Amino acid sequence: MSVGIGITPTKAMLQLAKATRPNIAVFHGNSDKEHQAFKGLEEEVKQAGGIFTACYSYVKGGERLTGKKIVDTLKSSGIGGSDKVDFYICAGNASVCLSEQLVAAGIKQECIHLEYFGPFQS
Repeated sequence: MSVGIGITPTKAMLQLAKATRPNIAVFHGNSDKEHQAFKGLEEEVKQAGGIFTACYSYVKGGERLTGKKIVDTLKSSGIGGSDKVDFYICAGNASVCLSEQLVAAGIKQECIHLEYFGPFQS
């Protein structure tokens, strides 16, 4: 899962995931679709049989990406619960918040991996 430009490391991880994982799901939060980087990524994920969900927070009726939304989407898709999924978060300042939301939704901490970047990467 990623927010904003955090889609860059997510795109790189996707290449490995497509070759080694049976199920792929990419969750991305951004201000709006117009400013979405890698616009072809959604199609790439879907062609691999995966799930791509984007949340746009600065549009009418938009919503923010949340841990609960991610867990609910995975459960409803049949991918499964926390013991079957690794979560990779590339979301800058939102990484810690998303991680805490996943834990609150029942995801085991050892299944959550953070890719830090931006002003708080040290």
